[in-house]
Amino acid sequence: MLKKEYIPYVAGGIAAVVAGGLALSLLDQGDSKRTEQDVIPSSDELKDGPQPLRVMVSGAAGQIAYSLLPLLSNGYVFGPKQRVVLHLLDIPPAMKALDGVKMELEDGAYPLLAGVSCSSDPVEALKDVDVAVFVGGFPRREGMLRKDLIEKKLPHL
Repeated sequence: MLKKEYIPYVAGGIAAVVAGGLALSLLDQGDSKRTEQDVIPSSDELKDGPQPLRVMVSGAAGQIAYSLLPLLSNGYVFGPKQRVVLHLLDIPPAMKALDGVKMELEDGAYPLLAGVSCSSDPVEALKDVDVAVFVGGFPRREGMLRKDLIEKKLPHL
């Protein structure tokens, strides 16, 4: 399914899985001291910049992803000049909420957001991605203990 070699990458406290060569270039950049001018690139810089990264986020309609997506879209994860195309993945019952997340991202006018697609099919969502961020899980229901939740999630890990 995925034909690239993937290795873990962490930036700003966010873990992701990144294609091997890309991870090395990201680690080389490593400058975390940014000014406002660095964070908000001009439209000319974006046109001349690198090709957009394709980033898949699972559980994209959930609360964790809701906090993560703006960080991916505004340059805090991959750098102030790296555009992204987000591939949002969630379960079929969450597709209506996922469409709402997509609209919010588009309304946010993030200059680095080059596109958004939504899917409930993992094969479709993972097609041609450079980075896969797996978040989300089974929500704890009333009366459930943490151990019940872990037992529910364990088979999927």
